[in-house]
Amino acid sequence: MQGDDPQRPEGPDTPVGTPTPPPASPAQPPAQAAPPPYPPPPAYPPPPAYGPPASAYSPPPMASPVYSPPPATPPAQVPPAYAQQFGAPYAPYAPPPQAPARRSSGRMFLIIGIVAVVVLAALGGGGALANASLSSTYSPQRAVSDYFSAMGRGDATGMMSDATFLSDDSASSQFFTKDGVTAMLAADQNKQISSVKVGSASTVDDSTDSVGVTLSWGGTSRNLTYKVRKDSSRVHYLFYPSWRVLMPFTTITLTVPNQGGTVQVDGLSLPAASKKFEAIQGFHSVTMQATDFYSANTQIADGVDSSPTVAFPTDLSSSARAAAASSIKAAFGNVTCDVTKYFDCPNHRYTVRAGYYDILPAAGGDIRANSWWSLAFVGDPTTSMKLIVSTTSGQVDASGNCGMTLTVDGKSTYNFVGDWTGTLTWTAGAFNSDVTINCDVARA
Repeated sequence: MQGDDPQRPEGPDTPVGTPTPPPASPAQPPAQAAPPPYPPPPAYPPPPAYGPPASAYSPPPMASPVYSPPPATPPAQVPPAYAQQFGAPYAPYAPPPQAPARRSSGRMFLIIGIVAVVVLAALGGGGALANASLSSTYSPQRAVSDYFSAMGRGDATGMMSDATFLSDDSASSQFFTKDGVTAMLAADQNKQISSVKVGSASTVDDSTDSVGVTLSWGGTSRNLTYKVRKDSSRVHYLFYPSWRVLMPFTTITLTVPNQGGTVQVDGLSLPAASKKFEAIQGFHSVTMQATDFYSANTQIADGVDSSPTVAFPTDLSSSARAAAASSIKAAFGNVTCDVTKYFDCPNHRYTVRAGYYDILPAAGGDIRANSWWSLAFVGDPTTSMKLIVSTTSGQVDASGNCGMTLTVDGKSTYNFVGDWTGTLTWTAGAFNSDVTINCDVARA
């Protein structure tokens, strides 16, 4: 019976098994048609927009004193395709912001600071003055002036800072180092710098200028021209490079006697048998060292505006000449001559046989001797002695003039002149001599 079923509500058309909440007021069933057996599924709501509306959102309450809400971020924008697909309002897409690239801050800050100082100086009215001052400080003319100023005070470091020393001879490289510059300054003429007047600069190329200068150098007025080149390794205040004087070299030619001593330039030794060398423009002290035959000799070469020649003397030292003279005199005092073969052996008295006379052949005519005759050396054979050092080690070629007097019969004298030659060999601190004497070749 219907009234006895507790699970079935009243009404003949109510589906079986479908629970229905009790209505707040008596429901009126529709009269036209019966409802479908199952209710249709509810429509899906549109997808929510990303991020809550600004007016509706409020942060969740804090659960405890230590909790703090995360920082708010801008709501992400929905790409157009997504919005069109689900019907959301269109919003342009913007890519997320990119982190700035890292830069080296130290050098950048330095550059910005320098530029700022320059700009501020210009804005303040001092730009032109600052530029003129810096341009003068770092200029080709200033490099020339500073170089000669450093030379005048004997400052090798300052000279090297302001110049590039030119050379094309690797064998002379020692003269272009700091030691070479320092040694060069030992010649006092290089520090005699005065009346320096630097002219204007003319452009040679993008990195080179030409600068003229007049000055007194070593007591002589000079008019010189130098090329000056930018030093890109030293730039000041971004825009002002240093300059270096291209200092030319001088070529000094040497004339050294046979078996001469070693040669030193400003105290630095040259390779053996050197005939010439290169050095920095200027004065240089050139010395040949002493030997058994020669005294030490020093000459100052003026290599400022020319390529000089240094010729060392060929004369033997006074001690060598004295040793040579002693050997020659000993030879004249100890002449060995075969009196049985020669009629003119010096320091010997010849006798005429009784009842005979001898005819002596002599320069200027024959001479008759009736009883005796003799010859003797006169004068000092070493007075006009010439000594030339041979190319043969230890030997000296010697020569000189000499005279003889012929006495006949004790009452007549005849004077003759001639010469002598010899070879001297240095042995154990003295000369041994081999002398040929011809002192009666002409009538005096």
